[in-house]
Amino acid sequence: MSGFTLHDQNSAAEAASPLLKQSQQAFGMISGRHGVMAEAPGLLEGYQVLHGLFVSSSFSADEKTVVWQTVKNVLEVILGLSRKIMGNYTNHIARTPVDEPFERFAWSKKQS
Repeated sequence: MSGFTLHDQNSAAEAASPLLKQSQQAFGMISGRHGVMAEAPGLLEGYQVLHGLFVSSSFSADEKTVVWQTVKNVLEVILGLSRKIMGNYTNHIARTPVDEPFERFAWSKKQS
């Protein structure tokens, strides 16, 4: 991991602590991505708001999965992709470790 701090509710800035509490309540854990985003509470809040808006969009659960993988309804795709891009760039820049529940999906480059 790079020089970014992987925050929890105790180490995060006061403004980020309730946001991390929301993550814990919603997902049963504070993901590494959310822990890094807590360094900038506005980023974490924006990410959570966009996630909530996308989850409450007109897409079914299956369609939401498809959006994160391909292109469909342009306006709602923009919403979903924005949320995904924020998370991906945060993980890339911070070199966030893969959370244990997702380790089996981790990508690694093939050795040549």
